[in-house]
Amino acid sequence: MPTHRNGTPYFSIASSLRNLNPSLFKLRHSSQNNDIDNSNNSSGELTDEQRLDLVLSASVHLVSIDAGRHVEDTSTPGQYKGISGEFCRLNWAAHKESPSATPMFRDLVAKSPDCQDNAFRLDLSTVVAAAKRRDADVKRDATLINGDGEEIVDGIDAALLAVPRAMYPPRGVVFHESRCGSTLVANALAAFDPERSRVYSESAPPIAALRVCGEDYSRCGRATAAAVLRDVMYLMSRTDDPAEEHTFFKIQSIGTRFIEVFAEAFPTTPYLFVYRDPVQVMMSHLDHEHMEQSNCVRPRSNPPRIVVDLVEGRAGRSVTDLSHEEYCAAHLATLCDSALAEMERGDNGLGLPVNYKDLPEKLYEVMPNHFGVAIGDDETNRIAEVSGVYSKGRGNRAHEWKDDSETKEERATDAIRGACSLFLDETFRELERRAASVSASAGRGFAEETR
Repeated sequence: MPTHRNGTPYFSIASSLRNLNPSLFKLRHSSQNNDIDNSNNSSGELTDEQRLDLVLSASVHLVSIDAGRHVEDTSTPGQYKGISGEFCRLNWAAHKESPSATPMFRDLVAKSPDCQDNAFRLDLSTVVAAAKRRDADVKRDATLINGDGEEIVDGIDAALLAVPRAMYPPRGVVFHESRCGSTLVANALAAFDPERSRVYSESAPPIAALRVCGEDYSRCGRATAAAVLRDVMYLMSRTDDPAEEHTFFKIQSIGTRFIEVFAEAFPTTPYLFVYRDPVQVMMSHLDHEHMEQSNCVRPRSNPPRIVVDLVEGRAGRSVTDLSHEEYCAAHLATLCDSALAEMERGDNGLGLPVNYKDLPEKLYEVMPNHFGVAIGDDETNRIAEVSGVYSKGRGNRAHEWKDDSETKEERATDAIRGACSLFLDETFRELERRAASVSASAGRGFAEETR
């Protein structure tokens, strides 16, 4: 039975989980998991102890969280109750071997048989506490420090023994405007050194954590959202693979509105904000018959407060008076404004704006100078190779990448140009000025200080 170094069985934590909510331990079709030995369980379901130990061993991964109708603040600032996490074994080989064929986290989950058959839920905060205790024990017991500060474990490389472990805090995080090359960036992060890197591209848990307290923090405070985000990324950064060293996250575009939660949770972690010429982004969203179905337009039936305030403040109008083009531009403006405001508020070089037109060449600078990861000819060639194919090349959509910026400019309507002028152009110019003035080297020291 696995135990903490103070003698407390980890299973006792599983028991407390069961007492909190027995339904959290309900397993879906667990008998199909070839990695789990159910020979001593005639029903095919795992015991509470086995489920917890799968998480603690980092052989399963956090794939979603559920706060139900509400998340509860506790009497201790930054702590919470009432959130469960869903776990299963991800098939990371599918993403590492071909990032463009498995570009999004949902694609990775779909290619992971264990997630279809064997996912189970546990109370999030309790599991995080147990995982941190387990990781501390593994690190402490596996590593002896000699007088020179070198790691020695009976002549064996300590890194081979220090698993499970958390590659935490994340090496870098990518925020973006949408339709601006962010998937190319995520694919490059996955491809430059696939053996050592793990990339979560628009995964479910971080965006749920960022939004857990609501747009206006009516459900809980920002400190609570930051605590949930830290816990989520801690669990997602844990590995049982000794070769893995780096974790990167690309957040869904809407997550940029909550970038202040990320900054509170990870005040020393470098991040990018990827953006693009406003007309080109708008054309990527709206260049089809049914504008009302576009991601940037659909929320207008119930617009968030941040969009309402921006429209009133910048245009002196009501959201209901906007055209589809104008609403899309206002939506995108809230993302760009949020990113710019956080970079100006921090003003510490951790946030780096990256224009689509500078990709992929900008990444050759970003990797060593901002994210603190050395790259050589092999890594540079892998980035160039993955950048030469369509970034979302699922199935028969795989093809060589071709720049469409000129075509988008030619096809842009006066309505799109007018909407950009009203809501987006000013922030775009500010991002350009900041990109030209901020050195990517500023983030490196902060990233290294946390390791």
